[in-house]
Amino acid sequence: MGDETNPLTMESVSTSTASSAVQEDEVYGTLGALLGMLEVVATDDAYPIAPVQEHRLRCALELCTRLQTYLESLLTLASDDLPVRLRTTTCRVRPLVEHAVRGALRRLEARRVTLQVPEVSAWGHELVHIDAARVDRALRGLAEALADRVGEGGAVAVDVQRMGPHVILSLRGRPGPGATAGPLGSVLLERAARRLLELHGGALSVDPRQLTIELRLPAAGES
Repeated sequence: MGDETNPLTMESVSTSTASSAVQEDEVYGTLGALLGMLEVVATDDAYPIAPVQEHRLRCALELCTRLQTYLESLLTLASDDLPVRLRTTTCRVRPLVEHAVRGALRRLEARRVTLQVPEVSAWGHELVHIDAARVDRALRGLAEALADRVGEGGAVAVDVQRMGPHVILSLRGRPGPGATAGPLGSVLLERAARRLLELHGGALSVDPRQLTIELRLPAAGES
């Protein structure tokens, strides 16, 4: 395909790149709106619903969230032009983790999984240079997968360390009575997260036996 001009910036943009971006926006916009509506219906105290209906809504929410994760993974793996569409910015690790964890909180609570996050004073001021929205979604999917694996009564601990040119973000699981055997999430999710981090100059390490997921993110200098 050829190029076209972005009317907002007057810059030349590849039509294939623009097409990929539109497809992503449609997927995320549609699923985001659907998840939002389901959440409103399930939690609206002004219009309570029967327990059976609430349970069905919660199941629908979880299925839609999983579908969102799968589609995100497919788009990450299938997009040849993804490297040029990364919107990298400098951001602090703590808000990134807290936002991703809040997104995964529904799954953690449903599995009765305890979340262990460092105290504010332990975070330091680590900066990373990443596409925050994409890494946020990948981190949320990985956290949910770990919650499923440790099972009811388990725990997930978050740890952050600076190591040379990288910031190491670790998720470590402690199995509960309801722990299951098998991989940490789908192979599709793991491959997509690994590709995303490698495009950032980072890496992903997954150890199902130790219930550990490690994200190596490119560190940025203090501003």
